[in-house]
Amino acid sequence: MKKDYLREYLCIAPASLALVRAIECRLLENIEFKHPILDIGCGDGVFASVFFNEDIEQGIDISTEEIERAKKTNKYSNLLIADANDLPFENGSFSTVFSNCVLEHIPQIDDVLKEISRLLKTDGSLIFTVPSDSLGNNLFFSYVLNKVGLSKLSSVYSDKTNEMSKHYNLFNLSTWENKLKQNGLKIVTSITYLSPRTTKIYDIMAYTGILSKFTKKLAGRWILSQGFRKYFIVPVLSLLLRKHYESNFEQGSSLIIVARKM
Repeated sequence: MKKDYLREYLCIAPASLALVRAIECRLLENIEFKHPILDIGCGDGVFASVFFNEDIEQGIDISTEEIERAKKTNKYSNLLIADANDLPFENGSFSTVFSNCVLEHIPQIDDVLKEISRLLKTDGSLIFTVPSDSLGNNLFFSYVLNKVGLSKLSSVYSDKTNEMSKHYNLFNLSTWENKLKQNGLKIVTSITYLSPRTTKIYDIMAYTGILSKFTKKLAGRWILSQGFRKYFIVPVLSLLLRKHYESNFEQGSSLIIVARKM
């Protein structure tokens, strides 16, 4: 029986984040992750604890606070505070490098891809998720502003949203393909997700989760009263968001990419 990632994630994260992460879990479930695995930008370890059934050999993140939270999940054999540009591991140390919505935040992306290629075994895989260059146009408020003829304001909203999210690398599949190829990696699988409609729902819900950001900073978790949320809030949200969670679309605002070391 397949896991219901949507219900599980809604118990621990604001609805906007839970929807995106649950969709990623559902789609990544069909991809093989060979051990040993390096998780780049592991954060608080929540994604790994929800998605992976087995322990992960190595997680890294630049945040001391997030690494301390990740330790509490007991999902990683080893955790390290480190910069993805320069990692203290030997060549060919990992069969899989995984990164969930992290690479878009790293300005020196070419240096990081070179480092990832160095760390992968021959025929090893880089598996990552990233928003694409279509994200901004698919946001709800960008769409509405454009529809009413305020195209410049629409662009401002899109640009400011990406700026606040520190999205440095919003590329289409072709651009990713070229960058990966330059670093000895070849795309073998790609999946688009977050349809334009789902992206708009995400954009609207994101504002309701602002308070959760303060909760995360102060208490180390997104949701304070998880028991109340599980039994009274999650059933409603799960029903409302189910079709977005279960649907597949050819057009989407984000990408799952699997690339193999050549």
